[in-house]
Amino acid sequence: MINSFLSIYLLFNFAIHEHYTTITNINFSPEKNIEIVMEFTAHDLEYYFEKEYHKELKLGSINELKDSDSLIFEYISNHFYIKLNNSKITLSYLGKEVNNDESLLIYLEKKSFKNLKSLEILNDLLCKHFPNQQNIVHLEGNLKNSFIFNSKETIHKFK
Repeated sequence: MINSFLSIYLLFNFAIHEHYTTITNINFSPEKNIEIVMEFTAHDLEYYFEKEYHKELKLGSINELKDSDSLIFEYISNHFYIKLNNSKITLSYLGKEVNNDESLLIYLEKKSFKNLKSLEILNDLLCKHFPNQQNIVHLEGNLKNSFIFNSKETIHKFK
């Protein structure tokens, strides 16, 4: 009887987390700043780091890896970029927040961008270890648009 309950519990938990998603909100402010908030499921990012780099981040715990911020920012810099007017911009890492619901919020910004004529984004975050990964990007401000990135579509030009 206990084995039956355990089997059902394990099946239910595996079925729940078949979808892997990040959500990125990019706001082009009237002050000509780009404000970015990325939302991950914390344990998905931790799993990725364990598999890819053999590092346990332990996000939000007292045992959190001391250089987790720099590792996360380096990872994001290698798997997410924005090109404005055909030039890749440099983003600044503002910090992160781990919430009780396992969500991980990461804050980035670019101060003072020039007039927006063209926009290209690369987003292949977590795609290497999660083939069904979807990375949703919402643009806000003077350019409103959305796009879903995945392992087959990692770059998109917004018009």
